[in-house]
Amino acid sequence: MIPFPCLWQALQDVTDPRGTRGQRYPFTPLMVFTVLAVLAGARSYRDVITFIRERRHQLNELFGTRLTRAPALNTLR
Repeated sequence: MIPFPCLWQALQDVTDPRGTRGQRYPFTPLMVFTVLAVLAGARSYRDVITFIRERRHQLNELFGTRLTRAPALNTLR
């Protein structure tokens, strides 16, 4: 089991399955924010997007990211 503080580090080792075309959002932050949303009770893609949208400024500050908006539904799929 991976300790929670190492989550970001562990997810950086996951290979991004997306093609290089149209990658607006970095893969590691999307995965970390999705995990956090699920831990907070998200049960669907829309819930994950809502979680990110409502906490985007806090997530950016905490993780040093620069998301200007929450990802679209198809981005998470």
